[in-house]
Amino acid sequence: MEISRMKRVEKALNAVEVIKYESGTLIEECVDAELNDGTAISWLLDVSWTSDSWTIEASLEMSSAGGAGDNPKAAHTTHS
Repeated sequence: MEISRMKRVEKALNAVEVIKYESGTLIEECVDAELNDGTAISWLLDVSWTSDSWTIEASLEMSSAGGAGDNPKAAHTTHS
């Protein structure tokens, strides 16, 4: 299901970017959702690789209505 079709979601944004560095390529994806109650949720995913390894980083952040930077519920994980 597309996140913007969920009943609690007021607005949603999805962006994907591919960046090529000398050290390797990076794929960044971001999904932001603003809920009807003003809560904002952001899911971020970074995938990079070289000839030797892959790195996958993900984070999920939530802020309360009007609480920009107020991030009591945040999770971050990295796998290489």
